[in-house]
Amino acid sequence: MRIPIEKILSASSGDHGVDKNLVADLTALIEHGATILPVVVFTDPGGRHWLADGYCRLLASRKAGQVEIEAQGISGTKEDAISYRDGALRAQGRR
Repeated sequence: MRIPIEKILSASSGDHGVDKNLVADLTALIEHGATILPVVVFTDPGGRHWLADGYCRLLASRKAGQVEIEAQGISGTKEDAISYRDGALRAQGRR
């Protein structure tokens, strides 16, 4: 599913440990027409989309001028998104 980037909310504060080099590389790929992996969002009963995985991809898409992003949508709450995000970060060896 495609979601407007402006409709995706961050489930946490802070910079999410942004890898600026990765964002720059992804931005360049997107600008050259590459397809990137979808972000993961949890959509709550109020229709809010909480980002769970793919913060660098979201930033890169925004920097590349995209208005929508491909997303894997899962029904759930902000807390579910945080739990998923924490698991994804641990799987990457990050905190």
